[in-house]
Amino acid sequence: MQCNYKMHMAKIRIDSADREKCEETVRQTWEELRNALATKNLLEDDIDRALTFTFFKVFDDFFTTYSNELEKTLEDLASNHFIVRGTILDSSNAVGPERFIPKAEYIKKENRFSPAGIEWLYLATATQRLDAIKCSEKECRANKGQHFGICDFYVDDSYKDKKIIDLTVADKFSYKEIDMILAKAYVDREKEALQYQRVITRIIKPKADIFRQKIERWTFYIYLKLLSEQLFVPIEIINDPYLTYAPFHCIANYFFQKGYVGIKYKSTVSEVGENIVLFNKFMAKPDETPQVILILNSRL
Repeated sequence: MQCNYKMHMAKIRIDSADREKCEETVRQTWEELRNALATKNLLEDDIDRALTFTFFKVFDDFFTTYSNELEKTLEDLASNHFIVRGTILDSSNAVGPERFIPKAEYIKKENRFSPAGIEWLYLATATQRLDAIKCSEKECRANKGQHFGICDFYVDDSYKDKKIIDLTVADKFSYKEIDMILAKAYVDREKEALQYQRVITRIIKPKADIFRQKIERWTFYIYLKLLSEQLFVPIEIINDPYLTYAPFHCIANYFFQKGYVGIKYKSTVSEVGENIVLFNKFMAKPDETPQVILILNSRL
């Protein structure tokens, strides 16, 4: 992916037309990957072959360089966030924690990162418990008048050092804020050029390396934000969930094969909270006393 930009001294202007080209490139390479999966020209777990496709080539290149910025331990997550799982119930009767553990026979539909029948644990998370509950209600499409079960989950101590991938790191920034990374890089570059213009090249060279790293980091954040905006769409506008989710299944296998235990990703239906999928359903334990609440307002 290439995004053109124009600059004069410390003044940076990101061309919106160029960003639209970037968005289109992301969509096109994603569509190429999706079509290959749909026609069985690529299998979801064939990551070696997936890496021959443009989308994964670019993604893998960025990830190899910036994986440390996306990695979070389960302990990081557990210490700063509430984690919950919800389900729509038939009545107000109390339910036990086992009701919130995924079972293959009940997983009839495709999920964002896993096919039908796969017992991965999908959770909602937020720094405020109410936001996590609201996110879970939205994800379950709970409506006014329905009974909704909610269960808190806690990371098992034996898994706290395990790492997940956080695909939401760029979501909290606007494009303007991300562009400030680039603008500051050029401002710093101009200051350094004036300061060291008479210094020999071998001393200036490390500064050039730092400058290039800043530019690459800006590109990485732009790419992540484009991915988040262009690829994560509500299921309501999806014609074929499998064809839409298959590339995400491939991404999950990519991270799974690298030894990560889950993914944190944005909610497409809730303005508060985020989602997590854990590849091992036993890495988080349910609270022994789930709640049953009555939905008073439609979340849709």
